[in-house]
Amino acid sequence: MRRGAVGFAGFVLGLAWVWCCLYSLGHMNWASSSARHSCVDAGDCSWLGVASAICYILAPPIIFGVLTGAAWQRWTARKWAGWLLALSLLTALFYAIMAVSER
Repeated sequence: MRRGAVGFAGFVLGLAWVWCCLYSLGHMNWASSSARHSCVDAGDCSWLGVASAICYILAPPIIFGVLTGAAWQRWTARKWAGWLLALSLLTALFYAIMAVSER
């Protein structure tokens, strides 16, 4: 039960981190602002586009939740912090690369 609660807390932490990444990258002034895709609204996308957008947003929080659930009372604080830092940086790098490639 506690492992599930810790995993859920990691999921919420992952959602917050994804929101921070997407919010900060969405408000940057890029050199060129021509988007290559026309799927701006969920109503304009196919079901595959909506499903990939959901995975795009929910995959990192799920990984954060699994990591924190697996790390609870098994890993040392140093090992857990290292994995969390690495996952946070990889998530930010992933969204930054995706934001640059869309512009």
